[in-house]
Amino acid sequence: MPRALYLAAGLSLVCGCVLADKAGRSCKTSHNLVGACFTVHGRLFEAKEIPRIRIDGTGGRQIFGVLDRQSMSESTELIPAIVGALLMPAPGVTDVYGDYEICPFEKDTTGAIRAVCIQNASHLTARRR
Repeated sequence: MPRALYLAAGLSLVCGCVLADKAGRSCKTSHNLVGACFTVHGRLFEAKEIPRIRIDGTGGRQIFGVLDRQSMSESTELIPAIVGALLMPAPGVTDVYGDYEICPFEKDTTGAIRAVCIQNASHLTARRR
């Protein structure tokens, strides 16, 4: 009986690690989310303050601060590679307009920057300021 118990405990640990790893690979499956993901059309830009990467939603009504899907902090994996390729030739002076599928880490609060992660980006256009 103890052998079966050890086997069951070991399998649950392995399965838990696989699920935790899978949850960390996608913004949509992050354990830090507080709501459903949604798409916003806007301008992604690099700010001098933290959070460094931000999205200005259409009409400037909402600013989203982009954070890492796992640690909810700054990291090298904040944006999809296609967005990074458009931003990198001139960071700080290039804006990347497009549709961003974002997932919230915080509830919406009027007048505050809302922390999110980016799941996907499409219809992108880069413009220098």
